[in-house]
Amino acid sequence: MEFIRGLRHLVLAVRPNQMATLIPVIISTLLLTIMNSSEVVKLPITDVTFVLTFSLGLQSIISRYVIFESECNGYSEHLGTLKNPIRLSSFFGPFIATLFISMAKYILAIVLVFALIATNMYEFDLVTTSFHIILCALLLDPIIAIIWNYEYYDDILDFFTYITGYLSILLIGVGANSTEGWIAQKSVVIYIFFLAYILLNARLTFFREVAFQERIGIRVFAPFIFAFLFAVLQNLTDFLTQL
Repeated sequence: MEFIRGLRHLVLAVRPNQMATLIPVIISTLLLTIMNSSEVVKLPITDVTFVLTFSLGLQSIISRYVIFESECNGYSEHLGTLKNPIRLSSFFGPFIATLFISMAKYILAIVLVFALIATNMYEFDLVTTSFHIILCALLLDPIIAIIWNYEYYDDILDFFTYITGYLSILLIGVGANSTEGWIAQKSVVIYIFFLAYILLNARLTFFREVAFQERIGIRVFAPFIFAFLFAVLQNLTDFLTQL
């Protein structure tokens, strides 16, 4: 009986996250499969870039206007009470302040991408770079929310812990999902599916925690952890050969 009750609490805790994560990922990977099987449609970007960018954009729309509509409206109102947005509004006016707040993640993404170009770590291509800027901006949503909400953190260590924690999960998810194991199994679409799922789930979980001020707890990470472990298992044989 306790097990069933605990399972029910788990399902209730993760359901909104999973709806806003699985739906975009499934639609994106299905579109990729259809386009790859067609000789007419040729993507100007890589499969990974397409799925991640499209699924992140779709997640934003579904979250904003369907699953978390009331929470997003509340967050928009909450932004108007924070110190930094108030300072921006008083200095530049409400319109410019609202525009800057809306575009902040894209501005930061452009700065990061062009910093990589300046250090010769990234090669510029108009179409690919445009998609990468959008992709980077969408992944930066939780960090932008953390920056706007900085006054709610007890100290600077707490502030940076949230930022580094989120970035660490993204990097671990990317690092664990090595393409070599998946390509050997001719299951690249599955690899992309798990990569998109891990990144979207982490993004939404942190955004809800920071922007919506929800204490959703570790249970919401359960599907993420299962997907992460499954991805890591693909690289287990490579690791064992190094022992």
